Amino acid sequence: MSLVLAGVCFAAALAFSAGGWRALLPDGVSVVQACARFGCGSLANTVLPLHGGNVLRINLFGRIVPGGMLAVAGAVAVFSTARWLTLLPLAGTALPPEALLVPAAGLATAVVLARRHRASPWMYAQSLVFAAGSLGARIVGVMLVTGSLSAALLVVPALELAGTISVTPANIGIAEGAAAVALHAHGLPMGRAMTTAIVLHAVETAGSVAFGGAGAGILLRRSPLLHRFVTIRPTWRHCG
Repeated sequence: MSLVLAGVCFAAALAFSAGGWRALLPDGVSVVQACARFGCGSLANTVLPLHGGNVLRINLFGRIVPGGMLAVAGAVAVFSTARWLTLLPLAGTALPPEALLVPAAGLATAVVLARRHRASPWMYAQSLVFAAGSLGARIVGVMLVTGSLSAALLVVPALELAGTISVTPANIGIAEGAAAVALHAHGLPMGRAMTTAIVLHAVETAGSVAFGGAGAGILLRRSPLLHRFVTIRPTWRHCG
């Protein structure tokens, strides 16, 4: 049961992230649409390397947002920075602060380059709240798998940092290694740490697939192409 609840927490973390993107975009994007589009990117990330799912997310959001993909890219840069800001308090006990300087500086630069986004202070505040919610849900999910809050506070920053250099589908290999090192630093023998890291990654990936599959189902159900197919099928049956 704890693994199922952990999967729900990981899916909730994705929903919070979708809300963070939505908070930074112009009005008109519903919560369901934001989660569906974000989820499709999560599903794609499980099979595509180099954050290919993020490209899909930006494309899907860009189709319904004024300003297109450029506006979405600006929102993504701001939300990514908000996530790192909420992660920084953990760096003192979980990671050397220097480990966060490069990604934080890169994200800050992205925000400067995305000034055309022109978000209001309220939108920035909302994004920070959603970012905190996303990280909080992920911490609870890791805690349910590892059975320790202190271990989760080590593992989550390690996973976030490993996620910035993802080169494999679902970050396979890299995520398990980062989690195992963090768990070993927490006191687990390396063999047990690696086993726990593999289970953790499997549960988180399952949560991403479930969330992304639901999002893909929502988009396909509203797809004009699918509607035309459903409308034409009875005609085919009649002709047969």
